[in-house]
Amino acid sequence: MTKEIAIKPFTKEIAAPIAQAQALTITSAKEMTQGVQYLSELNKFLDRVVEYKESKTKPLNATLKIIRAETKPLEEVLEEAIDTIRQKMSLYQTKEKQRADAEAERIAARVAPGRGNLTAETAIAKIEQIDKPEKVVSAEAGAVSFRTKRHIEILDITLLPPEYLIANEAKILSAQLTGTELAGVRYYTTQEPANYRS
Repeated sequence: MTKEIAIKPFTKEIAAPIAQAQALTITSAKEMTQGVQYLSELNKFLDRVVEYKESKTKPLNATLKIIRAETKPLEEVLEEAIDTIRQKMSLYQTKEKQRADAEAERIAARVAPGRGNLTAETAIAKIEQIDKPEKVVSAEAGAVSFRTKRHIEILDITLLPPEYLIANEAKILSAQLTGTELAGVRYYTTQEPANYRS
């Protein structure tokens, strides 16, 4: 049967043996025997602490196992549904941003002198009127903000410079951030939702 440990008295009880063990020097057979004594006493103290701890934690662990088994199916179905809606939101937002960006590029391409073209002022006004997707979408239960996430897809590894042949995604993305886009890599972005609860 496990003996309960009263922590404060137990702390005082082990203070002296710990101090003796730390002060011990072993330079003789007698001191070695003394070391064995201290070691044995300290291990007995440790055995008591571990036994006490396990008497408390084993029932908790058993309960945790039951709770985890009970909630796991719910967590999995919720996580799958959350992932599905996040993917749908990302797909819609990405397409809408691409549409708005393409429309802005078409307008900007028409800036030139001459008949049928646009002045810079007119182009800016038209670009400002483009229906753009909202970066933050709010609902009663919370809000979603979209951020641009960079991705890469290696199209032809033989076109990569030698220092990128390990296909180090972090290094390739880092190169892109400094303005270097590598041959053999497709660069693209997606809009990823971050959810904040009310």
